[in-house]
Amino acid sequence: IYIKDHVWCGKRSKILKGVIIEENAIIGMEALVTKNISPNTLNAGIPTKCIRENINWDRCFISE
Repeated sequence: IYIKDHVWCGKRSKILKGVIIEENAIIGMEALVTKNISPNTLNAGIPTKCIRENINWDRCFISE
């Protein structure tokens, strides 16, 4: 398994061996990743399917 930079994997997602997850990808909750994931995509399901392309996520910090 090779997970590149800036990837978000949802809770209880499963990634099978030999899979490459490219930069800026999002894997949904409880997804089963059976094949390589393209960059800048939102993926979900069993097995995973690309449900949105050309995304960019950002972690916002809340300061009081």
